[in-house]
Amino acid sequence: MANQKVAARLQVGPNCLLFFIDETGHETFADKKYPVFGLGGCAINSSSAAAVIAEPWRATKAAHFGGEDIPLHANELRNPTTEQLDALSKFFREQQFARLAVTMSKSAVLPTGKTPLEIITGSMMNRYTDLLRRVSPEPNELAFLHEASNRLDDAIEQHFGGTVAQINGKLIPVHKGLIKKIARLARAGSGGLHHARGWKKGCANSS
Repeated sequence: MANQKVAARLQVGPNCLLFFIDETGHETFADKKYPVFGLGGCAINSSSAAAVIAEPWRATKAAHFGGEDIPLHANELRNPTTEQLDALSKFFREQQFARLAVTMSKSAVLPTGKTPLEIITGSMMNRYTDLLRRVSPEPNELAFLHEASNRLDDAIEQHFGGTVAQINGKLIPVHKGLIKKIARLARAGSGGLHHARGWKKGCANSS
């Protein structure tokens, strides 16, 4: 992957189904305090991303978490107030976008020769496939945007290969990119999509 040319910018049209994905835990369960591994994220049509996710999320953070540009990570939210929990619940209850996640614990029994990363990525691709059967309007392109990770970039690219997808018998293009911080992309709104670079370790960025 490191030898591939990098796209100058990720350009998507108004009917692109966007998948924003990040990992949790460690693929070898290296963290004894958190012995899980998984992938999770959300999906939304590019024409709705700013109005449905970016703008309401910034407003929620501005009103309840000290500022619209404050990074907000669940594992750092140690003692949320009732007001903050209510605000988060309201956001996820009212904003209409797809949520996808697959997780695995250290105690999971894997098929012979399979790694946790292979199982998790395969399960996530099954989630994508299921969503594509039901999404409306039908997209004419897809974009998979993963938060960059020095540890997993090459592996993620390998397991999320392919530059075309099939929906109802039609082939559509697939864009793939790594971004340094998904939160930055959300903060930038739909315009930030033009700043996510193509597959290459550590290359994707948004500002």
